[in-house]
Amino acid sequence: MALTGDIAEFRKAANFVMVRNRLRPASKGGIFWGILTILAAVLGKGTVTDLLLGLLGAFLLVKGIWSLARPSAVGVAINGVVIAALGAINLGVMIAKHLSPSWLVLSVLQVHYAYQNFRDYGLFRRWAGQKPREDYVEVMKRLLADIRNSRAADGEYVVEFVAQRQLWRGWVMENAAVFVSVKGWGVRVAARDQVGFRRAADARKVTVRVGDLSANATMKPEMLRRAEAWQSQPAAAAPV
Repeated sequence: MALTGDIAEFRKAANFVMVRNRLRPASKGGIFWGILTILAAVLGKGTVTDLLLGLLGAFLLVKGIWSLARPSAVGVAINGVVIAALGAINLGVMIAKHLSPSWLVLSVLQVHYAYQNFRDYGLFRRWAGQKPREDYVEVMKRLLADIRNSRAADGEYVVEFVAQRQLWRGWVMENAAVFVSVKGWGVRVAARDQVGFRRAADARKVTVRVGDLSANATMKPEMLRRAEAWQSQPAAAAPV
């Protein structure tokens, strides 16, 4: 089993797929806040503030639906701006009308969600704007899904380790290795000579290197045995 083609292009495709998958939940978040804001405006007293909330909510709802079909980094940034504005409006209303502290909780949640959008914008812009070849994207989309759904019992090519508080699962192949964060959005695609597993004094502690990911990790004995067996095999040339 090997990656057939340019490893660098596969790496770009893997990041593109992960970013595209992550943009969709961000769009759903916009829809959620849009519906919630519209309901708050409808249940209000018809003030100018309620009208403004209704317009912002409608904008978030429509933009969220649009972003599900056409996810983009710009859409994430717009989400952040609008939801931060909602948080500021809710905080102002709470202070002006001496409302329940529950409004403060809502404002904090909105500001936190806006912060997440701003934080992720740079990453989304970097990878979503560098679209790789479509055939590479299709291969990586299937491969990443297969890796996430695989289990240790599936074969010797499945290797897992825990690093940076995340469980990473990957497939080690003849000419490369691909690892994904099982419950996160991290992904690493590296040529065979860019991957390494080095034992520490503790039998379960390992220094792991997969491309630009280099970290102290823990591995089950069976996983470490598989990784070392793979490392000891002669490297195969990548088919073209």
